Amino acid sequence: MDIKYLIKAGKVRRFHTEQMLTVQTVADHSWGVAVLARRFYPDYHKLVGAALFHDAEEKDVGDMPAPAKWINPNVVKELRVAEAQIRRLHNIPVVDLEDHEKNALKVCDYLELMCHCLMEIRMGNEFATGPFFRVIPVIINHYRNSWSTYSTISDYGVVQFMEDMLDAAFNTDCVSRRTDLAEKRHKLRRLLEEARRRRCFHDDGPQVGPSGDASD
Repeated sequence: MDIKYLIKAGKVRRFHTEQMLTVQTVADHSWGVAVLARRFYPDYHKLVGAALFHDAEEKDVGDMPAPAKWINPNVVKELRVAEAQIRRLHNIPVVDLEDHEKNALKVCDYLELMCHCLMEIRMGNEFATGPFFRVIPVIINHYRNSWSTYSTISDYGVVQFMEDMLDAAFNTDCVSRRTDLAEKRHKLRRLLEEARRRRCFHDDGPQVGPSGDASD
């Protein structure tokens, strides 16, 4: 394991395409993801270790904005090839996760993004509302795919956490005065309530895309 490389990787800055008031590093983010993994998926024992190293390759490839990945799947494919080469070169620990665990890790990854954006919103940064609202439907997709037959999760903690953050955002001045966001709030509330219901019955329903609309 290349210790020097990993320490430097933790200093990589995130959100370089967004106007943020504070600087967040990969180390800040990875710690947050690990904490959320421990809180919401306590029976997925490998998640905390995976969270700590999940963005280490960004020392060389940087923090690619999520919208770029959503727009062009080929970008993701090539990025994964580069990241695999970097992992081998620097002997970065690789945690073997099953599909539902990978989705659980993405849930925590994006939840941490929401947490950081909410902090920015509370400080008056209206620019943070974009990534904050954009990521909620994405989290719901991964959340619905993170269930497993042996999961002991039953308190819908992820959905409640997202609902609490959504309410907190709308209690801030920079969001509450935005009349254009009222319909978005209503739509996201419906998506969250649907996620709560489907979690209860382990039901499969239509997936939602980054825009929050149901996909074909």
